[in-house]
Amino acid sequence: DHRDLHIEAHSFPTRRSSDLIGNSTNFKIETYLYLTGSTTQMLIGNLNNNTGTGSYWVTLNNTFQVPSQISLDGYSTTGAVQRFRFGTTAGSTTLPKDTWIKIKLERVGTLLSFYINDVQVGASQTMNLGFNPSSNVYRVGLSSDGAYQLLGAIDSFVISTS
Repeated sequence: DHRDLHIEAHSFPTRRSSDLIGNSTNFKIETYLYLTGSTTQMLIGNLNNNTGTGSYWVTLNNTFQVPSQISLDGYSTTGAVQRFRFGTTAGSTTLPKDTWIKIKLERVGTLLSFYINDVQVGASQTMNLGFNPSSNVYRVGLSSDGAYQLLGAIDSFVISTS
């Protein structure tokens, strides 16, 4: 039973975004989504699309370079661009809409995995580096510059680290 919670952009300006899912930390981002659109949408992060800056960002239905259901992009602690794409099979690069789904993006050790409704999507990918800190505002459901937003509803949003 999911409540129909419509997300508004929530900011976390007092905490460095790299503290949440950065460096060598194991992390898990897990939530229920009810998407109403199939365009590129921001789940979490601090991307400023106008300047191309930020630590990291998680987008849904990404169309940049390699279309994917979910992507994790950002700048490593060495300044290198890191890009991870899941759900890249032709014809299946958008998440289901108009229905509740559970998604999870999880890093354990150096392996990054993505799940829809507790079923792994694609192979795990190696993530050796953490993310570089940025002063951009860290948000759920909206990019720092407002270019990408979450369309639909969100429930039980959790970020955990170990």
